[in-house]
Amino acid sequence: MNTPARRLGLLAALLLASCAGPSGLRGAPGSRPAGRDGWRIYQVGALSFEAPSDWEAGGDAHRLALVPPDGTARLEAWESGSRGANAAACLADGEAALKARDPGLARVQRHPSTLGGRKAIAQEADQGSNHGWAWVTCVGPVQHWLTFTGRSPVSQRLLEAWRDVVETARLGGGA
Repeated sequence: MNTPARRLGLLAALLLASCAGPSGLRGAPGSRPAGRDGWRIYQVGALSFEAPSDWEAGGDAHRLALVPPDGTARLEAWESGSRGANAAACLADGEAALKARDPGLARVQRHPSTLGGRKAIAQEADQGSNHGWAWVTCVGPVQHWLTFTGRSPVSQRLLEAWRDVVETARLGGGA
């Protein structure tokens, strides 16, 4: 069965087992220059965000992976299709998918948040020697995910890049 919890579990395994590159995703995702040097704008479904241009990118219009040159982290964004009758049901489904991963994680912190100006659920947790963040939000009944996992301790440079990614996230149009 292809449930959100199963996909999230698979993603977590991919994120944590493969910080060496976006090898699991084929293709060159579409992007365009951002308004600042060294950054590009990526679009995944209705979600757009800026990310460093020197990060290796793989994926397509529905799923994207980015890995910094040192290979110690991985950012993924994807849309998972329709999840419920409306945004509220969709977001509840996203939170359930996050909760389903709790048994494999340590120091889980999950709370209501916003991403790109929309209601979201944010989660921060550890798994083995990795630390990660995940956001799930919905545009109508369609889930959009943005995750970042890095080897602990995550460098200040990577943390600052991740914060910029989250701050530039927009839903329903360009970053």
